[in-house]
Amino acid sequence: MIAAVEGYLELRKQLGYQDADLRVRLRKFAAFAAARGASHLRNHDVLAWTESLGSANSRRTHLDWLANLGVFLRAEDDRHEILPPDYKSRLGRRNRLTPFVYCEEEILRIMDGFGSLGLRHPYDASTYRAIIGLIAATGMRLSEALNLRLADMNGAELFVRQSKFKKDRLVFVDDSTVRALSDYLALRPPKLDAPQTVRDLDEPHTQHSPDGPGIPSMHKPPRYEGPGWERAAPHPRSAAYLRHQLARRVRAR
Repeated sequence: MIAAVEGYLELRKQLGYQDADLRVRLRKFAAFAAARGASHLRNHDVLAWTESLGSANSRRTHLDWLANLGVFLRAEDDRHEILPPDYKSRLGRRNRLTPFVYCEEEILRIMDGFGSLGLRHPYDASTYRAIIGLIAATGMRLSEALNLRLADMNGAELFVRQSKFKKDRLVFVDDSTVRALSDYLALRPPKLDAPQTVRDLDEPHTQHSPDGPGIPSMHKPPRYEGPGWERAAPHPRSAAYLRHQLARRVRAR
């Protein structure tokens, strides 16, 4: 069973999947099944292992992973078993959090708030504003915005390197975004010699040291405000939290 799982993970790696969490989980399952004497994927091993997991959402996710593994293995050896497709319905519906979409006014308020962080150099506040503006205007991931290099900018074209699944892509931006980036780069201090487009001054910036996970993802999809739609409210301190977490993320690079 362990060899079968390793073969599946190796093929996914060759196809470009990173699968950090998947690799850990499937290897744990393989060790669990092997300890029970399994040489093939068996439904009772799958159920016994997933029953030990915490929430129904977690069990559903692991069942998805194991179902995909089963389809792959069974294509070559029908001794591998696959749970019925409707089995997950017994776990109930998946609980999904309602996303909060920042409106333009809220994004501008976040950007303006960097002036109150106690930054030692005003250029750093401009850096954080540029990152938020770039993410909001283009839908880029935070890591893509942080890794954008000066050489990747060509007018209204931004070349995004090593994005999801290690793929490169082009992002086309509005003229207003081009002007905003040009205005930001015009403020760059002469002593700041770095290939990144957005970069701080690597100084001890602020007395704030907030704890918690990294900056939440920000996207700007179309907003629907029709019948039956209710906009979720953010945490009262979400704007301040977002500003502090972004400052931590940039300084940690």
